[in-house]
Amino acid sequence: MAELQHPEDLCALAERLSSFVDVDEVVATTRALVAVDTVTGHESRLTDELVGRLNALGMTTKVAQFQPRRANVYGWRRGRGDGPTILLIGHVDTVEVAEWAAAWGDDARADPLAGVLAEGCLWGRGTADEKGGIAAILSALGALGAARIEPEGDVVVAFVGDEESGQPGIGRSEGAKALVGELAAGMLPFPDFAVYTEPTNLDLYVAQPGFFLATIEVRGRASYFAYPWQGRSAIRDAGKLLHALEGYEAELWARGVHPSIGHALLVVTGIAGGESVSVPERCSVTLIRTVLPTETMDGARQELEDLVHRLGVEDGVEATVRYTAERDHPIGGTPTETDAADARVALLARCLGQVSGHATLGGAPYWSELPLLAAAGVPGVYLGPGDIALCHTPNERVPVDHLVAVARTLAVFLAAASGVGPGAPAPSASRNAAADDERSKSASIARKKGRR
Repeated sequence: MAELQHPEDLCALAERLSSFVDVDEVVATTRALVAVDTVTGHESRLTDELVGRLNALGMTTKVAQFQPRRANVYGWRRGRGDGPTILLIGHVDTVEVAEWAAAWGDDARADPLAGVLAEGCLWGRGTADEKGGIAAILSALGALGAARIEPEGDVVVAFVGDEESGQPGIGRSEGAKALVGELAAGMLPFPDFAVYTEPTNLDLYVAQPGFFLATIEVRGRASYFAYPWQGRSAIRDAGKLLHALEGYEAELWARGVHPSIGHALLVVTGIAGGESVSVPERCSVTLIRTVLPTETMDGARQELEDLVHRLGVEDGVEATVRYTAERDHPIGGTPTETDAADARVALLARCLGQVSGHATLGGAPYWSELPLLAAAGVPGVYLGPGDIALCHTPNERVPVDHLVAVARTLAVFLAAASGVGPGAPAPSASRNAAADDERSKSASIARKKGRR
């Protein structure tokens, strides 16, 4: 990670816009969103609420079904000039609330949809993952309007569904895939850069690992327990598999680290099998493997399948591999990385530094949906309130100061981003900082006309 300097030229803009982010308003918005149960599959319960809020901000809106009774919500507003088109994106769906109430007993936080304010945080399912990020987007847009600042470039907002996984048949990023399709078809302004408000603890994530989930089915031969020599224990063979996976994990660790993400990981997450009075015929092992941006999904798959094949050749272990979490790749989700030297990344980091006092570049410990946008030609980063380590648990919460910091940062970034291209120097706080370069302006206009 690298600490970035905070240039003084954004100070005045940050101070001006920060005063228009109302703390009570962003808290109330987060609580209103959390109060609606939008577990994956039921995202449309928030459609009317989100459309109403975007309309109130003066945005053109669209509701786009990506599956029956499931929809994305889009909003956009044309800029007054030739600045870059910025996409702000968040996912509406949340994970289940099982075990939440039991963890809290008589505490008011036992209601996962109450958005209880305690210890400087809002507590509840989706507060961080990631309705707090959506509330920050809405608050940032509201601050720009209140300050009467109209960005040079277009602003596009996408609230998508189907991001969360863990339930059969859903969590396949169908909402993000539908968004990419609409962008490619010219049905929305095509973005130059995206900010996804997944929780980052106020860091700026420029990279993320890919991943796949695999189930390895080990097959032995059943026999009555009194005649074990007539059978072959699938559990015993699964033990050989576990030993081989342990060695593979050590090999991954020895390969070194990615500067933003760290090591590639292999974690065995489950084992199931056995019979009551016979040699077991079947046993299954489940695992997750992360894939670094320096690796490929197909290469990682081949390594696992080669390991299983060697067990068959050398030890007679009969096993097959299947993959259970298709995203933007048939076996899982691909890794991605945005150049930390990109001027838009640098500007966003400077804006964050002005607002929060620090701007640390890092890598996400999770997989989310920026790779789908990257594959369509839209680079981006993650910046959002909250700590991912607390999400998906009964301790999920978002600090109020995180909500405010992200809202202010996004507002300043949208106001300051005029004329910033991937290879351009980061601009000053002046909204006309890049307007003097007529050749750059003409090229940008031609590029945008070609996209729309």
